[in-house]
Amino acid sequence: MLEAVIQDLIRQQRPYYLPQGSSVKGVGGQYWLVFRHRDADKGGNFLKSLVSLLGFKDKAVPHKVFRIDPSTAEIY
Repeated sequence: MLEAVIQDLIRQQRPYYLPQGSSVKGVGGQYWLVFRHRDADKGGNFLKSLVSLLGFKDKAVPHKVFRIDPSTAEIY
């Protein structure tokens, strides 16, 4: 069941965010997933940077971190 939740989360994030490594088991049996925006490391061109700086376009969050509780399969 936990593996299905992880795969579904990856499928939901995939169009814009790419998974970084595999899930990590942490304290208390919690699983952690890290996603990086597909354009996070690209320098982009000057015009895009200027438009984003002036606030005409919202910039996406470069990284997302999800915590999964294995007992309830809830995503935080």
